[in-house]
Amino acid sequence: MEVKSEWLDLFEDQAAHWTTRYLRSLYWAFTTMMNTQRYTPQSVAELGFSCFCMLLSCVAFGYLLSAIGAILSEISKEQKEYKKDLNILNQFMKRKKIEM
Repeated sequence: MEVKSEWLDLFEDQAAHWTTRYLRSLYWAFTTMMNTQRYTPQSVAELGFSCFCMLLSCVAFGYLLSAIGAILSEISKEQKEYKKDLNILNQFMKRKKIEM
């Protein structure tokens, strides 16, 4: 006896319009990529809404990672500049024989 899932039954609907099949494919790709708990959307509107929400969350996640990376890069840059300035000051003090 062959066991078929509800999702597979929906996906194999060859009579569906190409946009519906495309939305189902996008939904499958997004849920696989995001490793989310999959549920079976009951209509094309639910498919579209689910895809839109997952795409929006991917964009927001990417933006947040980029912003955090930029902040960390700026902190690193400021620390390097501080160390460079401190090194120049120490060299100047050694040349002028100034003791602390």
